[in-house]
Parts: sequence; C-alpha cells; structure tokens
Amino acid sequence: MFWRRAQQPLTPHERQEYEYHRARLLARHSGHLTPDLIRCLEANASRLARHPEVLTREWGLNMRGKRAAKQAHLSMRLEGRPPGAEGRAVIAANREARRFLKEMEQKYGPLWRYGHTEMDGI
Repeated sequence: MFWRRAQQPLTPHERQEYEYHRARLLARHSGHLTPDLIRCLEANASRLARHPEVLTREWGLNMRGKRAAKQAHLSMRLEGRPPGAEGRAVIAANREARRFLKEMEQKYGPLWRYGHTEMDGI
C-alpha cells in the first residue's frame, strides 16, 4: 500500500504565494467555475507556492524533453522496435571492437594509430 505523508502547513511566504496564485487562477477561469474546478485550481496554487521551480524555463524544458522521449519510445514500440535497442547494439559493437584491439595488442604489441605517434624535433 502506498503511504502519503501529511502536508505540512504553508509557511507565511508560501501562504502569500498561494493566495497570489489562487487569485490569478480563479480570475483566469472566472467564466466557468465549478466546485471541482475550484478545488483543482487551489491544489495547483498550493503546488506553485510550495514548488516555485515549476515556473522556471529549465523545468519546462526538462518536462518537454521527457515528453518528447516518451513520444519517441511510443513510436518505436508501434513500429515493433524496443526503445534503446539500437543504442545497446552500438555499445556491444564498441565493446567487441575494444576487446579485439586489446587481443591484437597482447598478440602483436602496441598498435600505432593516428594520434598515437611520437613527434620528434618539435
């Protein structure tokens, strides 16, 4: 069973922020207020008062990225591809290539590639 922690009362600053957001949201939806909508808007105002980071651009971009990833994964699943399969295949190929190079170095000594040469006289 999931247990929820009781919400702590709002601090004076949070209470002020709550009142501001509540008034703003109620004014925005003033044409069609119902008791259920008022409860939802009050919950939103409380959330905005307790978590001001929700109003920042970074938080919005983070949520947008998560939503984009969920949509990309959904489209992959609809095509019959498991999300991340291509990435795991590339990682496995890179591991195999590194293992092969390590075996070749053990067998034949150091392998010299571009960027691994000594530059004398400089």
